[in-house]
Amino acid sequence: MKTRIALYGALREADASGHVELDVPAGSSIAELRERLATYLAEHAQAIPAGLVRRSAFASAEEILHDHRTVPEGVELAVLPPVSGADMDDLHVAVVERRIAALDVVAALDFVGDPRFGGIASFVGRVRDHNVGRVVTGISYDLFEPLALHLFRAIGERALAEVGAPLKLWIAHAKGDLAIGDPAVVVVAGTPHRDEAFRACRLAIEAVKHEAPIWKQEHYVDGDSAWSEGCSLCEEQREAERHDHAGHAHGH
Repeated sequence: MKTRIALYGALREADASGHVELDVPAGSSIAELRERLATYLAEHAQAIPAGLVRRSAFASAEEILHDHRTVPEGVELAVLPPVSGADMDDLHVAVVERRIAALDVVAALDFVGDPRFGGIASFVGRVRDHNVGRVVTGISYDLFEPLALHLFRAIGERALAEVGAPLKLWIAHAKGDLAIGDPAVVVVAGTPHRDEAFRACRLAIEAVKHEAPIWKQEHYVDGDSAWSEGCSLCEEQREAERHDHAGHAHGH
């Protein structure tokens, strides 16, 4: 199966056309396609850093395609290297399907570890067995992945602007069905001093909780389930509209 791949950013240096075409077996995963592209670039474009493909996202015109996904047939894909803004080598964002893997706290700590850093602050949100007086048996998380990942990156840039460089930040959230004790969200920040690490970690987890398109359904011991009420994603826009309307009213 031939797969046409559009290259962006520094990856465009691999081919003047901005595209490559690779043969992959039908049913291959994005992870397998990633390895084939990395091998191709190692052979044909040695000037491109070896790890750049592994830090890049694969996408169709509709969505980000994570490594466990199957390569779609007859669809042109894009490879999107880390974007400008925050140093994306120092920011890891992920949505992890629970049936594929659990969130990896050790990997998060390893990622932010740096000889320059004396402060590492972490937050791990886990599924608990009680909420508002009801016995909880599990939780299901639904996410709009492309927007969630975009917001996670924006949160990373905001944290960098708040505490300054150097900063390494890991933001990952689980998706799907989680059992009691499973980690649902992991945020870890590494900085030279503890104050910056605490501030970056707190800023990131609060923004994830209040701004990301993530919905939680609790399951109870009596067999009932309920979606949790949360913050409206439109509230900030509504607040701005209220202020704008008030301004016009005062003007009259």
